[in-house]
Amino acid sequence: MSGVAQHLVRRALDRSSEPGSPDVAAWKYAILIATALVFVTCLGTIHYIYQQVVMTLVMVESHPTDSILVSTPAATSDKKTTDIEAEVVVAHPEPLPLNLFRTMGDLRSRAGRMAPFRGVSLWVFSHMMQYSAGRFFTAILPLSSPWSYHLGAICAALLVGRLRLTWTHVVVSEPSSKWWSNRMPSFRVYKSVLAATAIFAVANQLQDLIVGNIRLAIGLDLVSQHPASPVAFRSEAFTDWSFQVLNPAVASLLVFVFLQVPARLVLTRVQASTLPDEDETIVPFDRSFDGKVVPAVLGGSGALSLKDAWNSMDWKVGRRLAVVYAKIVALELFMMGFFAAVFVAEVVLLRTVPKGGH
Repeated sequence: MSGVAQHLVRRALDRSSEPGSPDVAAWKYAILIATALVFVTCLGTIHYIYQQVVMTLVMVESHPTDSILVSTPAATSDKKTTDIEAEVVVAHPEPLPLNLFRTMGDLRSRAGRMAPFRGVSLWVFSHMMQYSAGRFFTAILPLSSPWSYHLGAICAALLVGRLRLTWTHVVVSEPSSKWWSNRMPSFRVYKSVLAATAIFAVANQLQDLIVGNIRLAIGLDLVSQHPASPVAFRSEAFTDWSFQVLNPAVASLLVFVFLQVPARLVLTRVQASTLPDEDETIVPFDRSFDGKVVPAVLGGSGALSLKDAWNSMDWKVGRRLAVVYAKIVALELFMMGFFAAVFVAEVVLLRTVPKGGH
């Protein structure tokens, strides 16, 4: 998204420097750049609150109530007692509402005013560390540039995976007085989620490879700043702008839905299964995942297996996930359309201001 804003600003500035174009004062540049920064900030806020925090909570939610059968003695007419099974409903916190605007208030009521931004400092730090580690691995790996980039990104994701595990614990649990640095799980715990972390990292790079190749194949140079594949090629036959934009968008959506979301779902549920017992959750959450998590003290791994992480998700969670994601995409598209209209209007108005105008 930031690449789109950068591209729009660059195009506007290039147009202003064409022969016959009116000179553009520095304050006009400042207005365009400020608009782009506001756009990136708003879109980044939406991405973190809904794509990261809310989606993570929806992925680990369980049913709001559980029913159990208990046997209670009851007296009969001949003064004998028999066992009668009675259904007892155990109440849990309600799941997050599907209305995105209500979700914000619901999070605040559960975990405080800054709940929608819980874990944001750790999220930023982990991404900075992952980016730095990725650049380091890319430089030292003895491979061609595209392959070293993707393999380096996977190695970096595994290196900072313990930070991402801590982030998930912070997001799904109630507020704690501990700093996130004091809540980091041990390496033994991280070892149990290493396989899920690797699968998610590979899925991310496959998405970049697939979508990046389509962009390069049809001659789209809008967002990608690095080679996406060693076999990428360019075709001048596809010059229609709508074709260039829609094909990568559709491909990105399909790869995201059928590759990245399942990988993230499995990773998130495995990470959540390692939440310490002393941490309370802010959403209805079955820590045992229907008894599939065996604590380490009983000889188990203390974490959900990859297979159980997928099989333990019922259709209600999948439906809620699809509805929430569809609303997030709609909100992001609306935001992009709104800022695109604002940006175009600014460019038109600024070009009509005469040189030296105030």
